[in-house]
Amino acid sequence: KHKDNNFFLSTAATDDKVLREELTIDRIARNHCYTVLEARRMGKETRLIKLQNPWGRNEFRGKYMRNPGLLDDDTARVLGANKLDPATLIMDFDSEFMTNFNTITCTFASPTSHSAGS
Repeated sequence: KHKDNNFFLSTAATDDKVLREELTIDRIARNHCYTVLEARRMGKETRLIKLQNPWGRNEFRGKYMRNPGLLDDDTARVLGANKLDPATLIMDFDSEFMTNFNTITCTFASPTSHSAGS
């Protein structure tokens, strides 16, 4: 549980040739950071990742976003797939995440690194 220990994971689809945030063909924002909320396996072969867009909206329409019925009941329940907020997305790690994202960052937020009102 990285969030319980003040560790936060984020990911980005970076591209030095793109000067601003723009959407890829898969509707992922280039040069924009997403928060990694959870990663888990479904069965023996399928690896899933749940992300959140801090912009508060999600335009990605991968196979599990278009058809949440592809998730088994336990995975859908654990990932909260039936009640996703507009900023959250679930994707197949191998076929969707790895083709869209090229950076993962782990950040430690020390209780003394920030204070209320800063």
